[in-house]
Amino acid sequence: MTFAKSAALTAGFVAAFGLGVWTGPRLADRAPEIVADVAPAPVDMPAPVAVVAPVTPRASRLAGTVAPRRSRR
Repeated sequence: MTFAKSAALTAGFVAAFGLGVWTGPRLADRAPEIVADVAPAPVDMPAPVAVVAPVTPRASRLAGTVAPRRSRR
């Protein structure tokens, strides 16, 4: 990377950081106003009822099978 490219990249990072430092307090000061304007009014809704399907035990894939004996040699 040449000196010019690295200087431009560094200048971009410094500019982005400076922009964040400059705008951060202004946005933080207005946050309650912005949230009040955008947030909808709370709605009373009944709590959702959980529907649980009955669990039925399944038979094992290997039910009724016997493993073959291994011969020892």
